[in-house]
Amino acid sequence: MLRITDFKLYSSLKTVLTIEEIHIDEGTFIHIQGKNSTGKSLFLKSLCGQYKNYSGSLLYRRKKLS
Repeated sequence: MLRITDFKLYSSLKTVLTIEEIHIDEGTFIHIQGKNSTGKSLFLKSLCGQYKNYSGSLLYRRKKLS
């Protein structure tokens, strides 16, 4: 399970994405859609640890993502 709370993604000192709270159960497929330069790729990079300019909590199977 992926749990995201109080997440804010920053790019060039500007907030590009805000997620208050979301829970995604294991085996669930999600679709991420948006216009260019809205933070989709940066969000995915933050989940796998390639992008660190965010605040909030990312938990996968109750362990903090780093």
